[in-house]
Amino acid sequence: MKKITLLLSALFLFGVTFGQVKKYPPKVIIIGVGEKNPTFNEAQFPHIKFYYTPKLKPANESISEAGNAALSLLESNHIYKGEPEFVRNYWNLISSNKTFMLFDKESRCYTIGPDLLRRSNDINNAICSNDKTLGDNVKAVIKKEKTVKQNKKSIDLVQPDNIYDDVSISIKNYYKKFRKTMVGNKLPDFNIVDVKGNPTTINAVINNEPTLVLFFELPKNLDVNKYKDLSKEKNVGKFATSILSGNAAASLDQIFLEIESQIFKYDAREK
Repeated sequence: MKKITLLLSALFLFGVTFGQVKKYPPKVIIIGVGEKNPTFNEAQFPHIKFYYTPKLKPANESISEAGNAALSLLESNHIYKGEPEFVRNYWNLISSNKTFMLFDKESRCYTIGPDLLRRSNDINNAICSNDKTLGDNVKAVIKKEKTVKQNKKSIDLVQPDNIYDDVSISIKNYYKKFRKTMVGNKLPDFNIVDVKGNPTTINAVINNEPTLVLFFELPKNLDVNKYKDLSKEKNVGKFATSILSGNAAASLDQIFLEIESQIFKYDAREK
């Protein structure tokens, strides 16, 4: 009995749940905003498909590694310029590393949510725009093969002209207006590249399959491995930067670890 109790405690601490997302795992696609970070190892998360948008560039590329790490920890988005337009506007105005969209078998957005890990890191119980849990929605689109009614309205996501001059605009709440037009629509078919740089498009990747899509940002000058060698760093400034970078990387890693654990029953922690 004691062994069973300890096992259940360990599963709870690691974030394992027994909800619908595990019974009916959707395809999971993660879109990186901007270029691929050369220090990030996507292979650690084998069930997640990572893609990038290298034509998107930070409006202020002079931010230091420490500054980028601090922004990531505060979940404050960088403002981006370039293409694809949809990803640029979505990230600048609405998205964070935890915002998600679920697509049905017709590649239309079935529901959307602001925070995948809001409820005690429990993906299954993440609340969606239709007031149901993500677990219930995943069951609906996979087991029951439900589809959402096509939205007659076009996606409403217009970026203010002066967003590059007034960064505070990016924190305004565009989410409610956006979700009313995103649900029931397909994503605009923007270009992406895989981890090897091979080009494709978002709708070719979704490919009429139930799919969970998240966007994330990991600035290319943020070294996610620095914190592993802190004991060798004697420079105080570099030590502090390494701490920030490590914490920012760990915060992002948690999302991918939970997806692997809770959806695919896979322990992706580094051994």
